[in-house]
Amino acid sequence: MHIQKRPLQTTNWVGGTTSEWFIFPEESSYQERNFLIRISTATVDQSPSDFTKLPDFDRKLLMLSGEGVLNLNQATIHLSADKFIHFKGKDEVQSIGQFTDFNVIHHPTVQVETVIISLKGIQNITRKGCQLFLWLKSGSLTLDNILIESHQGVCLPDQNDLQISGEAEVILVYFVKNTLG
Repeated sequence: MHIQKRPLQTTNWVGGTTSEWFIFPEESSYQERNFLIRISTATVDQSPSDFTKLPDFDRKLLMLSGEGVLNLNQATIHLSADKFIHFKGKDEVQSIGQFTDFNVIHHPTVQVETVIISLKGIQNITRKGCQLFLWLKSGSLTLDNILIESHQGVCLPDQNDLQISGEAEVILVYFVKNTLG
C-alpha cells in the first residue's frame, strides 16, 4: 500500500490547474487519453472557464472548496460539497466562480461508484469486489496502522474488505472494468 501524499503531477488547464492523484493503467497518460480512469483535483481560478472536452469519457465532479456553478448543456447546476454531479465528457460545460473540485474521469467500460462518508471512530468498508481509491477531504484516519491525513490518497487494488478508524471526511471511489462492455 502506497500513500499518495501529493499529486503525481500538476499541470495547467485553461481555467486553472489540475493535480493528478491516480491514473490507471499506471503507464497511461491523460494527454494521450489512453487511460481507463483518472482521479484528480482541480482549481478553477478564471471565471468563466470552459471545461476540456473529453468525448470518450464520463465524468464525476465534487466541489471541495469555494463557490461555483456549472452551465451544463445550457442548464445551471449548483455545485455541492456533499454530492457528486455526473456528466459526459462530450458535454458543453462552463464553470462560473472560483473553486477547487475533485474529479473522476473514466472510460464507459469502467464501472465507477463514488461515496462520501463522515468517519467518526471505526468503520468497516465493504469492497464490493472492486478496486478502491480512498482520498481524505479533511481530518485523518488509520488504515492497517498507517496514518492518512487530509488531502492524501491511497489506491487499494486488492478486493478485501477493510477497517478504517479516525475522524475524517472521506471520498471512496470504487471501480471495476466492465467485462461485458
